[in-house]
Amino acid sequence: MARFSLIALRILDNKDEKSEKINKVLKPGWYLFNQSYKLEKDELVINTDYPLSDDFFGKNISINAIVGKNGGGKSSIIDLVLRIINNFAEQVLKGRERPAASELYYVDNVNAELYFELNNKLCYLKCKDKDIQYDFGDGKKNAQPFKNLKEMQKFFYSIVVNYSLHAYNENDYLDEGLWIRGLFDKNDGYLTPIVITPYRNESGINSNKEQYLTNNRLIALLLYYKEKQKTDFIENYILQQITYTLDHRKTNQKSGHNSYFVVSFVKPKSIFEAYINAYKLPTPTNSNSELRLDAYNYLVRKTNQISQNYPSYKKYYKIDKYEISTLENLYNEETKKSIEELVDYIKKDKSHVTLKIRQTLHFLTLLDKNENEEKFKEPFDYKNYADYSKSSSLDSIMETLPPPLFKAEIRFNNGIPLSKMSSGERQFLFAMSTVLYHIKNLMSIPEGDDERVKYKNINIILDEIELFFHPEYQRTFIKNLIDYLVRLKMNEEQKINIIFATHSPFILSDIPNCNIIYLDKGKQKKNVCAEPFGANIHDILKHDFFLNNGFMGDFAKEKIKHILDEINSIIEKNKNIKEAKDKHYLEKDKYDEFVKTMKLIGEPLIKNKLMSMINDVYSNKNDIIDNRIKMLEKEIKDLKESKEE
Repeated sequence: MARFSLIALRILDNKDEKSEKINKVLKPGWYLFNQSYKLEKDELVINTDYPLSDDFFGKNISINAIVGKNGGGKSSIIDLVLRIINNFAEQVLKGRERPAASELYYVDNVNAELYFELNNKLCYLKCKDKDIQYDFGDGKKNAQPFKNLKEMQKFFYSIVVNYSLHAYNENDYLDEGLWIRGLFDKNDGYLTPIVITPYRNESGINSNKEQYLTNNRLIALLLYYKEKQKTDFIENYILQQITYTLDHRKTNQKSGHNSYFVVSFVKPKSIFEAYINAYKLPTPTNSNSELRLDAYNYLVRKTNQISQNYPSYKKYYKIDKYEISTLENLYNEETKKSIEELVDYIKKDKSHVTLKIRQTLHFLTLLDKNENEEKFKEPFDYKNYADYSKSSSLDSIMETLPPPLFKAEIRFNNGIPLSKMSSGERQFLFAMSTVLYHIKNLMSIPEGDDERVKYKNINIILDEIELFFHPEYQRTFIKNLIDYLVRLKMNEEQKINIIFATHSPFILSDIPNCNIIYLDKGKQKKNVCAEPFGANIHDILKHDFFLNNGFMGDFAKEKIKHILDEINSIIEKNKNIKEAKDKHYLEKDKYDEFVKTMKLIGEPLIKNKLMSMINDVYSNKNDIIDNRIKMLEKEIKDLKESKEE
């Protein structure tokens, strides 16, 4: 079965100080993401002893992990992969029109090679400072990036997810230029083969915007699972209600005219009217409701934005921002024809680019069928908007959701809205819906468009995805992600490679050793853990790779050490004293203090042993007996309460 997976990163031996600064703690040499290949004479060859079948994680799904202590090199490996892909993209897309996307910048002094398997062939992308070379499985060692975008289909698209406040801060990369900024944009129709999410600017992550985006991505998934799968998107979270309300920030109502286009009826013909007629909608008149005019306004504004932002639309008519005030003076037959061609192309485009257009047209159809438009001016539930049980797919649900003129509030069975859920719950929703959203958009891109790329190989990098997760979410994350990919049939058309850069033993227990990079001080170590797949969490943690100082917190350990030091000091003093009356013992106040601390200890073996040692260096047997009685009484009480439960 054909598959796609990242195989290895090779850092070239380069004594240049700037290259070493980019590599950080990483040393020259090979870093193998999995053991499907092995090294022979410094070359990658197929490992016939590799134990995993191609469909071990599911059809067309491969999963790897990078693990190591903080500072071990996990982020450095990911950063190098990003730089290599960025440099390749900059060379391929140089000179191409991408009006809404940030500029791409080449990163100098990158000397590394990225190897990946595609359709059972070993491919590579090599970056040697200014020199880019690649082989995408055709055996040709290309010295310069291709200029035909269709060839990009042989490459892969990377989705990088990291919610850490300190990750991908552009100020940390300023000495290399502004290259990291260009990887947050998706406004070139997914041309650039990588995106980092969530979006960041110089102020960091905009949590309010993330909340808004997650709402919209999540609603379609919730409805799909509820109406089509007859189950819940997230176990134990039953969708109760989705309430839509007019968003006055995006309409003219109650906020004054804030759109690019203002309807005017001074002239019999106008640019605005040309757009509306091209969509074969009724010509706007003075008698139209505000709601219809808001929808018209949004439709025209969004149409124009598409023509400005996406290269495949560049040949069609677009209104420059400086022309807006003189719209009524721009109308002529040539303009009318160009607008008709633009709208016709938009209506044929069924990708994510035109989704909001389709939602708005659907809404206008509802207005035509329903004379009572007032119901949309009041909050309404999704059930009163469309019958999603009749929708045949996730696509059809997304197309019939209310347009961006409305904002939504999601409530689950506990009555709590999404905005009031715990940070861990929301983080799970953010992460999962973000990954599925981008894959869905990539799948929506049509074949045969000379200005867009139909990527069929997707690389997902989940960098410390466990942030904010309860251990149960960590334990089930891989299984949930695989289930979502399979249920939504995303692995049918796409080949998907997933890389976890993680500190979580719960995630690691779902990945076999042969698919894990163990890093220690910038070097790859082999088989640091006994096989983690299906292993007990404590068995994984006990290896010095994770916790070479044990599982106990340092504060608790210091408290216990203080008691042990005191006991050992008394034992040492009594070594050469034979008479009991001359021996040293714990003082009453210290004995009481130590016993209180000992009672807090959760591990029974440590607690009982420590109690025994304290008693050995204390002289008042009555206190010892009283404490023992109290401990036994508490144990009996706890047992009775447990029985009653």
